[in-house]
Amino acid sequence: MNLEDAARKSIVACISDFAAKGIKPKYGIISLNLPIGISRKQIDEIAKGFKIASKEFNLKILGGDTNQGKEIVFHVCIFGIADKIVYRKGANIGDLIFVTGPFGYTAAGLEILLKNMKLNNIFSRKAVKTVMKPKPRIDFGLKNKNYFSSSMDSSDGLSTTLNEMAKQSNCKFIVNNIPFKKDIKEFSKLHKKNFESLVFHGG
Repeated sequence: MNLEDAARKSIVACISDFAAKGIKPKYGIISLNLPIGISRKQIDEIAKGFKIASKEFNLKILGGDTNQGKEIVFHVCIFGIADKIVYRKGANIGDLIFVTGPFGYTAAGLEILLKNMKLNNIFSRKAVKTVMKPKPRIDFGLKNKNYFSSSMDSSDGLSTTLNEMAKQSNCKFIVNNIPFKKDIKEFSKLHKKNFESLVFHGG
């Protein structure tokens, strides 16, 4: 991952939590840890990534801190406004479980990247893009939060999310329709990967 994408993604990770809660992001504070040998070009890439994300999500960066260290670290804290906070607990018997998109692409994309798989096709580009340039659905959360009984960001994996919400809500969650598209199943068969693991355990 290049530094521009990494910087953007550090903000996106926070925005994704806000999206699940229906909170409008307003301000951000960013602290950087940079090695002594970092180049001006690399610093410009980092700045560009933060600028892209702040413009994309209408976020004003108030400031932060810069420190020297052995590796590059981005620490992002964002603040927002909401008239209602949707908690992880609160689901009731009879509620519907829904997600805002299909699952499996991030896990597949990470597999492609880590194993340096040379797949020059539409699927691989789509899967890798979900890792490099994730798109949190902030507008959906803001428009529909009043219909949520409970909610949670799913970047740690769908199984982790559902188990945590079920536990806190003291309900059993039953999944009748797995949220995936057929190209995920095709990828799992072709590369001998567990289909349900890609869908449920990948972010």
